[in-house]
Amino acid sequence: MSYKDNRPDPDALLKAVKHSENTSSSGHLRIFLGMCAGVGKTYAMLEAADVLLKEKVDVIIGLVETHGRKETESLAQKIPKIPRLKVEYKNKVFEELDIEAVLKRKPQVVLVDELAHTNIPGMRHAKRWQDVEELLNQGINVYTTLNIQHVESRKEDVELITGITVRELVPDSILERADQIELIDLPPDVLQLRIKEGKVYLEDRAITALDNFFKTDQLTALRELALRFTSEIVHKDLDYLTSLSGNTKFLRTNERFMVAVSHSPHSKRLIRATRRIAFATNSTWIALNVQNSAVLSDEDNRRLAENLELARQLGAEVISTVDTDIIAAIKRIVESRLITQIIVGRPRPNFIQKIIQSGTLLDRMVKEINIDVHVLREDSLPEQTKFKPTMNVKITLKGNYWQTIWILLIVTLINFLLVPYLGYKSIGFIYLLAITIISMFARFGPLIFSALLSALLWNYFFIPPVGTFFIREAADLIMCLAYGFTAIITGLLAHRIRERERLLRIRETRTETMFNIVKIIAQAKERTECIKDFTEQVQTIFNGKILIFYIDKINSKDLQTIDPAVFDKKQLAVVNWVFENNQPAGWSTDTLSLSSAFYVPLNGSSMMTGVLSFEPKQSKPLTPDEKTLLQVISKQLAIYLEKKLFQERSRDAQKLEESERLYQTIFNSISHELKTPMTAIVGLASALQNEQMHNNKKIRSQLLEELGEAVERLNYEITNILDMSRLSSGVLTLKKEWNDIGEVLSTCIGNLSKQLAEHKLKLDIKDKLPFIQIDYGLMETAIKNILLNAAIYTPQKSIISINVSNDERQLTITIADNGPGVPPELLSAIFDKFYRVPGSPTGGTGLGLTIAKSVIEAHGGSIKAMNRIKGGLEIQIALPLTLQPKLPAEENP
Repeated sequence: MSYKDNRPDPDALLKAVKHSENTSSSGHLRIFLGMCAGVGKTYAMLEAADVLLKEKVDVIIGLVETHGRKETESLAQKIPKIPRLKVEYKNKVFEELDIEAVLKRKPQVVLVDELAHTNIPGMRHAKRWQDVEELLNQGINVYTTLNIQHVESRKEDVELITGITVRELVPDSILERADQIELIDLPPDVLQLRIKEGKVYLEDRAITALDNFFKTDQLTALRELALRFTSEIVHKDLDYLTSLSGNTKFLRTNERFMVAVSHSPHSKRLIRATRRIAFATNSTWIALNVQNSAVLSDEDNRRLAENLELARQLGAEVISTVDTDIIAAIKRIVESRLITQIIVGRPRPNFIQKIIQSGTLLDRMVKEINIDVHVLREDSLPEQTKFKPTMNVKITLKGNYWQTIWILLIVTLINFLLVPYLGYKSIGFIYLLAITIISMFARFGPLIFSALLSALLWNYFFIPPVGTFFIREAADLIMCLAYGFTAIITGLLAHRIRERERLLRIRETRTETMFNIVKIIAQAKERTECIKDFTEQVQTIFNGKILIFYIDKINSKDLQTIDPAVFDKKQLAVVNWVFENNQPAGWSTDTLSLSSAFYVPLNGSSMMTGVLSFEPKQSKPLTPDEKTLLQVISKQLAIYLEKKLFQERSRDAQKLEESERLYQTIFNSISHELKTPMTAIVGLASALQNEQMHNNKKIRSQLLEELGEAVERLNYEITNILDMSRLSSGVLTLKKEWNDIGEVLSTCIGNLSKQLAEHKLKLDIKDKLPFIQIDYGLMETAIKNILLNAAIYTPQKSIISINVSNDERQLTITIADNGPGVPPELLSAIFDKFYRVPGSPTGGTGLGLTIAKSVIEAHGGSIKAMNRIKGGLEIQIALPLTLQPKLPAEENP
């Protein structure tokens, strides 16, 4: 399909619109960028603020570091300030930006110096650029300063230049939010003079700085880096403006080259020449291939693939597009990519093309595309690589040519039968109908051949004088010539429509393929499920076998596949090579070409995730379009696999963090909560070893009783800790049996008789309660923990009531006390691990209610806590009821 209009790229337009919306809805950011300290960034920022102040703009200083420089301090005195926030850290007082005060004051512009600064621990944000980001999100405009060494994407370059490790970094995303980046440039010799004069550092520090960081070669390299970075930012802004406006005629600044690549062996020379020109001018370049209606042979497809691969290896961005009009496609890419110069080879003369398309491709390119065109000569090729161009008109009596001849012969025989009734003039319409039918299946060459042949047959057999090519009447001559042109034009139009339909089908197939792939990836719940569906979908498009090799852990090199029995060791060796080198290999490539399959690395956005193997069923090579499609869908799969790996690592990290926190808390509990009973046991055991104590029966009995209580308390705490560990790990399974809840409650009360002895127990249990299917031991533990919690945290002589009732769906157990209760805001937290209500008596690990909640929920029930109106805490347990078991019938006496 030919695009005659100048429509912008939808993806670029959407990106530009989002960028515009983000910047318009927040404050504006102006960055004063320098190559290093001392170039005058802070002074320039204060000067800009002073100009705004004179224009009655509300400007304040949030934080400015003058470093004792008199000129800077003098200028800063003119601008209102917000007092700095003083923070104490490690017995020292530091001054930071008071972001809360700035937000409360909400000026039009705030000055925040040193964007890359790291805040003191305990501040709202760890980095100052995060403070600035919050100010921008609140609609406050910010002026700030930054050195090029603190830009994250330039970290390695700066460290290579200076040999100094850069630790304070600002992400590039913040700089992309900047509405203005002002480069504060200073020649290295001027900066060195300022340092010597003490305008940057004190005298002793200045000498050290000149001998290390501020050397002339390093400053020059940093200066170039700052200039290049500023240029890139401006260039990106230009792209946004271009995408939004759609006007690209006057927006070209940097040189951008494009080379037209075809299946010709001459294209390699064009590619290398373009690489040399682009490298010499430090410019970007694109290799463009346009697929039109011409049908390429296997050899042509192989050569085209080699040419495009060479362009990729030399650093070009390869673009492959489909269009019946080559010039229209080139013009579209030139305008959308802001190309400034095109490199092409000298086209071969084509008489038919020159007539039909009003000139050669070069003529049309010069007329229709308003940029510079470089035409390179074509050197002669060796005999073994002589190039025979593919032409749409190629007269060989085979295929469609024989079909058109037979159709026209049959139509001629029919016309002999019809001419007595219709006359020779009407016969031309029958021939024209035949040409229209032929245009529905024949290609360009046979179509032109059939149009000319039909005109000759009509003339020879039907136009007087019959049997000769001579035409007596002028009207007949004009009619025959008009028929010939009409037949050619009609055939060409029908042929062009058919070709456009074919290209539309290709695009539709590609779009549908991408949609299905994205749908599979979006809906897949498991990695193996996604890989299986992906493989089946891709195999329906490509005539071959697809295998996916993937890693299941980050930083792993062990590749796996769904069916490990389908490949051999040699194949696995190629797969490992592709994975380690991140390069395609195998069939139809120059690397490990003896392999029977084509291997594509699955390279995500930041890591290798696996390898895709494609083994064709036929030896016919993939077309560049098919290879591009295969690589695109492989990229989609790679991103999905990468996302799954990151998700699994995140889950593992969360589990590890939770586990570490759990065990750390357990250890803390052991050291704090278990210390008391352990100390008591040790002390009582030592006392029992004393002979005087041992011989005194009364004291010994008392000591043994206390020892038993200490051991019981220690056992309770350890049991809770072990139960919580098993519940958290998921290894604890329920052994459900039919039980009477009244029996469970009786057992719990009996086991806690000593702890409940000082309380009044009130039972209200409904008669004839249904049986419930539970794990007896776990349910006993849960209810015991709730009762013990009530006994420990309520005063002596207080009432603990137990109420059990049921309806058709659930059985409800309510355990209440008339103690102090729990503050309403803390009710939701009492079931959390290791949580103890502030002010509670000492002792306990805070696991009892957590274990109870876990056990109840494992049974499909629910538990909740609420304060009673008359005072105290009420815990309500709801357990689901199921179909009651059939009891054996009672025997008659």
